[in-house]
Amino acid sequence: MSVITYYQRCAPDAIDAESDFDDGGETIDLDKASEVISWLLSPCKRAEQVHFAAIVESREPMDPKALPPIPPIDDFAIAVEGRGSNQEETHCYFEPHEVIRFAKLLGTIDVNTLRRNLDFKAMDAMHLPLDNRMEEGEELFTEYIVPLFEKLKQFYQRAANARQAVMVWHE
Repeated sequence: MSVITYYQRCAPDAIDAESDFDDGGETIDLDKASEVISWLLSPCKRAEQVHFAAIVESREPMDPKALPPIPPIDDFAIAVEGRGSNQEETHCYFEPHEVIRFAKLLGTIDVNTLRRNLDFKAMDAMHLPLDNRMEEGEELFTEYIVPLFEKLKQFYQRAANARQAVMVWHE
């Protein structure tokens, strides 16, 4: 089963624990690409994925101390995966000031920066949720990952320009 990440722009006062968040704001999804985009940008996500892959591959119980340390969570993992201090049971939300910060951060990323950690063999070994990584490689990156990243970057910019909050959830 694959997890799809959804993002919705909304008025800051539309977000509360009782809301279903359907205030008519723009909603996008990144299909299964959010974890890959996060992995490409976030040192924290890459380290977490090393731990995950080691546990999946291990036939014996593992001592987590035997693995490299995981750095503190960074804004890339927070913005792309919807992690952060405003975490509810079913979603994470970002206040307008956070959305502005994430829009600026994501706006600094171009294709070459996104490509820096692109390694299809490592992505395969890390159990990232994309099929045909090795077979489709560059095509998967240029025709799937890059357009979805651009979609996310533009989404955050529109939300920042409108001084909106953003809610992120997974299904």
